[in-house]
Amino acid sequence: MKPSVNPIRLFFSGEQAAMIARAAQAKKCRPDVFASALLRLVIEGGMEDAILDGDDPHDVARGHRKRTDGLTHLQAALLYQLALHAEADGWCRLPIAALALVCGDIGVGTACSIINSLERQGFIEQLEPVARNRLRLRRLTDHGWRVARQLGGDGIDGSGGKA
Repeated sequence: MKPSVNPIRLFFSGEQAAMIARAAQAKKCRPDVFASALLRLVIEGGMEDAILDGDDPHDVARGHRKRTDGLTHLQAALLYQLALHAEADGWCRLPIAALALVCGDIGVGTACSIINSLERQGFIEQLEPVARNRLRLRRLTDHGWRVARQLGGDGIDGSGGKA
C-alpha cells in the first residue's frame, strides 16, 4: 500500500531556478526531473546531514524561509507590493508580470503561485476578470493590511502608496 502523502509542489525562483536549469541541461533532462532525482538520491542515501553540514535549511532555501509572521520572504515582498500599489479603492491593478518585476528576480509563474497562496491564507482576495484576457484585480483583506502595515509602516494605506 502506498503512503497517503499529498504531492509536494516546489517552486524555485531566480538564481535557484537558473542553477537547476543549467545542471539539468548538462544532464540532458528537464529541470523538474533533475531536482526530483537529486532529492531522491540525497534522502534515500541518508546524505542530508552531510550535505547541509550544520547549515540551517531555512538559510539555504532563502525565498522559502518563513518569517516570524508565517510568510516566506517572497510572500511578504509580494504582499507589501500589493499594498504599496493599491489605489484609493483598495484594489491593486498591476498585472502579474509587473508584480513579479517589482518583487525582484521572480517569474510570472512564481508570482501566480505566491498570490494563490496568499489568497488561500486569507491575506488577499481576487476579483474574477469580467472578460477573458482581462486584468484580475487584487486587494488585501483586513488581515493582509495588518501584516502589510507591520512590513512597511502606517504609510501604507491603500491610496497608491501615499499616506
